[in-house]
Amino acid sequence: MEPLRLFRDGMRYARTVLDDPLTPERAYALVRQRMAERQDEFLRTLEQAVFGFSASPYRPLLQAAGYDLTRVRALVRSEGVEGALRRLCDAGVYVAIEEFKGLMPVRRDGQTFHFSEADFHNPLIRSGLVAASGGTRSRGIATTIPATNHRMGAEHLAIALNAYGLTGAPMMVWLEP
Repeated sequence: MEPLRLFRDGMRYARTVLDDPLTPERAYALVRQRMAERQDEFLRTLEQAVFGFSASPYRPLLQAAGYDLTRVRALVRSEGVEGALRRLCDAGVYVAIEEFKGLMPVRRDGQTFHFSEADFHNPLIRSGLVAASGGTRSRGIATTIPATNHRMGAEHLAIALNAYGLTGAPMMVWLEP
């Protein structure tokens, strides 16, 4: 990736994370809002990143289990996100780590699918910080983390600090290379 684009993306990322300072009250409000919108956001993500994205590896798994978007919507509305995810998992809509890494084929109800790590790229994530797993047994997995995820982490930290009476206390963050 070209250095100018990396710098530009990094500045946009920093503005998203740092432009709106958090108070514990604002963090609580934002988390409550996301929780209230959780089902709709989950369904919107499925619609765009799975059913609206022909290369999604989850599509054939959902189809093999007999689920289209209408049926998943009904399931989420009746059982909530967690209940729907449990039912989908029980129906074979899941991926084990070996299947995710392409080390073994995905076998569900007599059907076989072949995926690789790259197949699981979320098409909705266009920019962010790129992080990689340690890769102790392989070359590692690169993941793009959007600024909104770090912002949510900051919200959770603000809530935790407030819960322990540490809001405004000096702190240090230790990052290892």
